[in-house]
Amino acid sequence: MDRLGRNRNDDRQQTGNAPSDDLERRVEHRTYELQEMHRHTLQVEKLRALSRFSASVAHELNNPLQGMLTVLGGLQRRAELSDEDRQLLEAALGEGRRMRQLLRSLQEFARPSAGRQVVMDVQATLDGLLLMLAPDLERAGIAVRRDDSTDLPRILADTDRIVLVFESLVVNAIEACQGRGGTLTVTTRRQGDRVSVALTDTGVGMDEAEQAQIFQPFYTTKPAVKGTGLGLPVSHGIVRSHGGEIQVHSRPGQRATFTVLLPVRGSAVEEGTGD
Repeated sequence: MDRLGRNRNDDRQQTGNAPSDDLERRVEHRTYELQEMHRHTLQVEKLRALSRFSASVAHELNNPLQGMLTVLGGLQRRAELSDEDRQLLEAALGEGRRMRQLLRSLQEFARPSAGRQVVMDVQATLDGLLLMLAPDLERAGIAVRRDDSTDLPRILADTDRIVLVFESLVVNAIEACQGRGGTLTVTTRRQGDRVSVALTDTGVGMDEAEQAQIFQPFYTTKPAVKGTGLGLPVSHGIVRSHGGEIQVHSRPGQRATFTVLLPVRGSAVEEGTGD
């Protein structure tokens, strides 16, 4: 009887603890939600401050920077320079283009899209972008490989903004391979009703913790002098605004692949593929 009594008391104690345990879990969950809301509020305030600052910076710096790039580009094409001077000129141009890309990222981060979408040839866009960035890729010792689909449909997109996405990913690849050279493989495919563009570099790669945060504003794996933590979050927002997504797969010390998936958006766009 004593044993039976003890068992009943134990059952009552366990039953009595159940509501308390449930309340504790609910309190912990609500506490976590409040902490996340607080972090989100702080982040929103940071973004608002950045928007005001970036609009001012971009306006003041963009025009003189473009003038400098034009002058330096003219010297590169026309001036007779020694090998050492030409290397210095190419370095200056590369840094100027990197600054221009940063300013474009700041502008994009600060303002909503105008929503102008046109029929876009993704492969032709990549051709032009890689040609523009060829000096930077060559200087970093990066060979470009193309693996293009032969039947890739054109898409409906805001071309300027999608170019910004691809440019940001190529610049990231260049920086990931800095000092070690490597290969950048650009692969285009159709996946159902979407177009896939994968950029794979053989750079330093990322671990799982870095991949989990890579699209968060202000997070960067780069040195403070180079990284602002804006390029990938901006790109992520642009792609999402098009109804697409960016995926990342990486191994530390080996490679990183960023895959941009964009919707074709309708048969009317596909009919123009063969033009």
